[in-house]
Amino acid sequence: MKLMNQMKMAFLIAIMLANLGCNSDSFLETTEVKSADTKTNLVNFGKISEKTFYVDSLSDWHFVFPQTLTLNGHKTILSIDIVSNGLLAYDYESGVLIEKIDLPKAGPESTKGKVIGFQALSRDSLFVVDAALNVSLFDFDGKLKSQMSVLSTPTDQPQFRHNAIPAIYRDGELIIENYPIINPQRNMKIILDIKDSSVRQTTPIPNEFLDGFYGLGDFGYYSFIVNEDSERLVYNFPNLDSLYSWTYDMQSLEKIYAGSKLFNHPIKPIADISKAVPNAEELSRRPFRRPIYSMLFYDKNEKMYYRLVGKPIPESVLDLKDPIKSQTRKYSVLVLDSDFKWLGEFNLPDYEYIINTEMTFFNDQGIHFQKESIDEDIALFDVYKVMSR
Repeated sequence: MKLMNQMKMAFLIAIMLANLGCNSDSFLETTEVKSADTKTNLVNFGKISEKTFYVDSLSDWHFVFPQTLTLNGHKTILSIDIVSNGLLAYDYESGVLIEKIDLPKAGPESTKGKVIGFQALSRDSLFVVDAALNVSLFDFDGKLKSQMSVLSTPTDQPQFRHNAIPAIYRDGELIIENYPIINPQRNMKIILDIKDSSVRQTTPIPNEFLDGFYGLGDFGYYSFIVNEDSERLVYNFPNLDSLYSWTYDMQSLEKIYAGSKLFNHPIKPIADISKAVPNAEELSRRPFRRPIYSMLFYDKNEKMYYRLVGKPIPESVLDLKDPIKSQTRKYSVLVLDSDFKWLGEFNLPDYEYIINTEMTFFNDQGIHFQKESIDEDIALFDVYKVMSR
């Protein structure tokens, strides 16, 4: 992942070389963060439990894009095994590893390179995306059922992130997110028809997602949730205060303001490539000076949204070049009701969790934040959710 970020940064610098100028002081400013006013919160939110998962000694304790799936009536957590390039299945209640899903590593039925995303629908339907942008349908025994290349499309080459899946599977079509990075011509959705192997793209990316941010750092990626209650796809763009709610067919859009109360709005741009050519170090620092809306979750039991807010890192901390603190944000969780009305905002403990879109996950028990583990055979999570109204 670090190598990918370095390559992306080099690419951004290359396209900026034609635009000379001076850095603007406004880009160098760190957004001021206000103190959370807990007295105004309408609900109580916090840690409700801890979860321990017992990792195979040959596997890594970092969970990678964990998903919850019910198998034979039991809640199961699936995660990419970066060591074997397969998947691991854990019983959620006991935390015990119950199955290793090995995928073919050679021959025509194998994945082509690293597994970069997956979506498990059942034991018989496991969609896997590999580094060569092939989408393969396996069962849990590793038997290949079908495989197609997204690169077969005559339209613009996709730009998958490692979590391009989880995806939506509906009416024989797999719908995967396409991340535009700095290319505003890319569409948001790639639709694969599993029956005839056709590929198409749809839904232009909102211009406001790219303007002034250009995919720098974590501002290049967005997330969304499926709200089955309202039959809407609700998108969380990292630099936008509003949530974007589309109908399933992506034909009707509603923008709902859902900004944090901890800083002023809107989030200031971090670059203007028509006026400035920051050096590589400056480009890597700028995203950290701005707050960011990292992830969005929907608790269908409580009928609430949880929006994860990353706070900007102060310039004084960035200057320390501490390998942890200069690269690690502090976070809060913004709680909204099903109509997107503000219910409260709550600070998380500083530097206690590994918070990112690769390892943080949600199920009906709450948001799971992974902790550092000194025991390589144990993965530790704290679980948070609304405790009372």
